Amino acid sequence: TGFQMKAAVEWLLSAAPDAATCRRRWERDPHGMVLLPAGGLWDVLVLPGELGYPTLDVLSRCADRPGPVLSESGGVRLG
Repeated sequence: TGFQMKAAVEWLLSAAPDAATCRRRWERDPHGMVLLPAGGLWDVLVLPGELGYPTLDVLSRCADRPGPVLSESGGVRLG
């Protein structure tokens, strides 16, 4: 929904070192990429698929709601 999209954008902007510049870049190109620092609102871990899926299974059992997970096509890498 529009509300969820706005909330997601605001959450991502809260991690940006310069939220105004980040917002302008996204407004010019909604599909543009902006690097945001990890370690504040989220952490990043990229593993080969054979390790990533078992790791996600453990995190899913330990954490109430693990954060977003990205998977490469074919499951070669999981992050």
